[in-house]
Amino acid sequence: MKIAVLVDEQLLHEADRVATDSGVTRSQVFSMALEAYVRGRRHTETAEQLSRGYGSEPDTEEKRVTAEMKAKFEHIVEDRW
Repeated sequence: MKIAVLVDEQLLHEADRVATDSGVTRSQVFSMALEAYVRGRRHTETAEQLSRGYGSEPDTEEKRVTAEMKAKFEHIVEDRW
């Protein structure tokens, strides 16, 4: 898809140099850069979600459910061992 964007002149010169050195077009350089940026953002967002999910103490509801499950299945573990 063709789009128009404003790019700093120095960045454009650098992108042209990278394209020439890599043997690809300027468009490919911008596409690869955008893809890497989006992939990096996804990775960061996933890591933040995991940190929020696993990095905190269980809330009151989680503690209650865990206690109920332990009480419900405790006899199974005791009977087997």
